[in-house]
This record gives sequence, structure tokens and C-alpha cells, in this order.
Amino acid sequence: MTVNLQKHGPSILEAYNKVATSSTGDDWLIIDYEGASNILKIGEQGDYGVEEFSNSFNAGRLQYGVISIRLSPTVLPKVILVHWQGESVPSTRIASATAHVTDVRRFLKTVHVVIHARSEIDVDPESLRKEVAKLPYTQGSQNIESSYHAPESVNSVYRPVKPHVDINVKAREEFWSKMNNEEKERQKLEHSALAEQQRKYEEDRKMMNDAIHHRLEEEERNVQSHSQVPQEPRKLTDSPKKLVGDRIGQFERPKPTETPKSYTPPVPSAPHPKSVPEPKAYQPYEPPEPAPVSIPEPVPVSVPEPVKLHDIPPEPAPQLNDGVKSMTENNNKSEPEPVKTQDPVPEAPQNLSSMYDLPPPSIDTISGGLKAVALWDYQAADSSEISFDPNDTITDIEKVR
Repeated sequence: MTVNLQKHGPSILEAYNKVATSSTGDDWLIIDYEGASNILKIGEQGDYGVEEFSNSFNAGRLQYGVISIRLSPTVLPKVILVHWQGESVPSTRIASATAHVTDVRRFLKTVHVVIHARSEIDVDPESLRKEVAKLPYTQGSQNIESSYHAPESVNSVYRPVKPHVDINVKAREEFWSKMNNEEKERQKLEHSALAEQQRKYEEDRKMMNDAIHHRLEEEERNVQSHSQVPQEPRKLTDSPKKLVGDRIGQFERPKPTETPKSYTPPVPSAPHPKSVPEPKAYQPYEPPEPAPVSIPEPVPVSVPEPVKLHDIPPEPAPQLNDGVKSMTENNNKSEPEPVKTQDPVPEAPQNLSSMYDLPPPSIDTISGGLKAVALWDYQAADSSEISFDPNDTITDIEKVR
């Protein structure tokens, strides 16, 4: 329930103002309830100081005491509100009036400290003075007049700025003008450096483009010059179809009789030493150098039997065999002295086949010219030479002595 301060409010305020404005600090006031109601009224008043005030509370009632205490003549008095809760007051009554102290303090307006007390020990003069001593601005000088000093002027290093005196407008304008000129010069140098760098980039790019175009033009002219040179007909089987056809034809034709590796050509001889022809020295095969010869259109010919590259005397085969047989019979009957010639006939090397990784090329003497099988490839350097690949057949070869 709320407290009622309207009925006796003016009289309470009048008594409170008398206590708050007391020059001696001896006036006090106790506010009490009317019976068991919540209406507040003035219970007791006095002017004999804090000792009388501490002995004026009733142990069986709820009361509010107001007193002004001055600790020294140099400080203002402090108003104390004592919320008295007697020891004999029922707890239900205390609980119902818990919020009344806040309303009373708000009604009195100027209260420096509130003390909650239940016995005389809590409101003895010494306890009240200790509570007041805790408040600020409670200590002062004994002599109020001697404590006052006339204020002196405050010394400071601060000097107010006077624009028309301290600031030189001309110097300021010159400074900012100089700063602007320096900034413009810096920007100009930066732009010139960027332009120079861009120019170098453009020159490098142009030189690179010119070099690339020049090289492409040179390559194009070389290709055109090679394409304009008339190509002579080649005797080689450059076409893959022709090469495959020749390979198939070789398998279809009868396989030529191969000469054993250990075969030694017989030495031509005659019954009389005078008629024995002079054999020529063995010359190992050397691949002919490409010569600027005209190559006619290829004529299909039959593959002849492979013949060794060393020179064989042009004697008929039957006569060669008879001579060999007669030579053998004469040797069996009697061993005549060997025929002495100026140039001894060299024996054919036994490891002739090991001189080349591939079988030696064959020579065709039937078709009217020499024919050879290439062992390696060759690329013509100009139009006067021919190009060939391994296993290509070269016909119409003229021997140059």
C-alpha cells in the first residue's frame, strides 16, 4: 500500500524546512503514522540536538526521523533521514511499508543520507556522526574568512592565434604555389617516362614484326624457286603403290639361286700358259657417285640372278668349266710347275658378305645397262642429281673408269 502524504503534507514540509535551515543543527523532527493507517503526520519535534533525537524513537512503531548535523562550522549541515523499524513491530507491517521510505525521501527532496535502524545503538550520536563523516565536502577550515583567497590569473604558454598578425598570407600562397609547381613537374616527368617506355615497346614490336615478315617472305621465295625448277622423271619407285607392287612381284617370281658365301671364283686357265688371260685385280664395290645423266622411262624387266660385284673374265661358262676340269685332271696326273704371271691372281675374300649389312646390289647386263639396289638413302642437292631411298632399284647406270 502506498503512503499518504497529502493530508499532513504542508505541516510536514514546514517542519522539515525548519530543520534543514537550522544554523545550529540542533533541530530535529519525527514523522509517525496515524494509528494503523498509512497516513503520515508530525509525531515529535525538538531543538536539543542529536542526543535528544536518538532517545525519541518508539520501539513498537514505524517512524521517520529527520535531523541536520554540522560537523564543523566550515561545512554545510547534512540532512539525515532515519528509517526507524522498532523491534516490536510485526514483520507483516514492515513488509507492507518497505517502499514508503522511498516516497518519504522523494517528498522531502533534500536528504543526504538514509539510515535504517532497529535499536538505539543504530541511532546513537556517534553512529550518526560517522555516517555524516563519510559524505563528501564535510571537512573544512576552522576559519572561513582565512581560507578564502582571491583568485589569481592563470599563467599559460598558450597564445591565441591572430590570423591577421601571425599568418603571412603571401608566404602561404608562395608555399602552396611552389608545391603545385613541384607536383606538376613530377607528373610531367612521370608522363614522359611512360611515353618513352611505350615508344620503346612499339619499336621493339615493330622490329620483331619486320623480322618475322622478312623471314616468312624468304621462306616463301625459296619454296617458289624450288617449285619452279622442272623435275626430271625419276627411275626410282617413289610411289608407295609401286614399291608394294615391286615387292609382291619379287615374291611371285622364282627365287634366284644364291651363290654360297664361301664360293671362290675359279681361276681361268687354258691348256697352254700362253693362252691364259691376265686376271684383273679384285676391286671392292664402291657405290657410284650420282652423275648428271638422263634417265629414261623405266622399262619393266625381269629380275636377273644376283652376281658378285668383282670383275669376271668374259669367258663362256661351258669353256670355263672345261678348263677347270682339265686343270684338275692334269693336277691329279702330274704336278707341273705353277704358271708364273706378272700379276698374281688375288684370292677372293672369304668374308665378303660381312662387308655390308645388306646383300650387295646386283648388276643387270641384259637390259643394256647396269642396275643396282641402293643400300642407303640420298637426297639430291640440285636438279643434276637424283634422290633415292634404301632398297630402291637404280637402272641405266654408266660405269665411269
